[in-house]
Amino acid sequence: MALPRAEFIPDGVLEARALRLLHEHETQKGKITTLPVPVEKIVSATLGLAIEYTDEFDAWESPGDTVLACVDPSYRGRPTVLMNMRHAAHFERYFGTEQFSLAHEGGHWVLHFHRGTVPNQLTLDGVGQESPAGPVLCRELGSRDSREFQAERFAAYLLLPEHLLRLAIAGLDLTRPSVMTALARDSGVSKSAMCKRLAQLGLIVLGPQGQVVLPTPWTGAML
Repeated sequence: MALPRAEFIPDGVLEARALRLLHEHETQKGKITTLPVPVEKIVSATLGLAIEYTDEFDAWESPGDTVLACVDPSYRGRPTVLMNMRHAAHFERYFGTEQFSLAHEGGHWVLHFHRGTVPNQLTLDGVGQESPAGPVLCRELGSRDSREFQAERFAAYLLLPEHLLRLAIAGLDLTRPSVMTALARDSGVSKSAMCKRLAQLGLIVLGPQGQVVLPTPWTGAML
């Protein structure tokens, strides 16, 4: 069965769904008060997905593609996030890629597989039904699929929720590269992911060469 066509999901809804998952995990395992967010536990314990590391990606990765991970709702009889060990060097070189890939696939499971079922076509009598999800969704670098964009944003909201991120940066000089590098590593994400999230929240401004400056406080004066 094919997945339904990708639907537009506003950023606010993506963030709300990520925070809902985080809260669900907290009700089961206890309050999360600091970064990093335990994404592996969220994916496995709260979403119920198995996590497998394998280099058997022939069915999902064509020559020239870079597929870091995928979610398969029926791998060996159970829903599973598969991590592509063909790119183990990429995971090692780019700190945070592994955690982000897990969060990304968790996003697919929540947003596009509806945690195990996808809306099917109406039956002949007009009554809707739920059917097990069938296809596989991958984290493919460079993909322009709107589902990939949605899963990326979901992952950022899950790994770097605003309330925890603001606590983590309190008193830090974010214009210092060493501080930003340490912040990202301590938060379990790449420096790039950290900078993008801080910029999205308006906490920093990224210059044309990626340099970090602090935003100028708005005084409310009109020109």
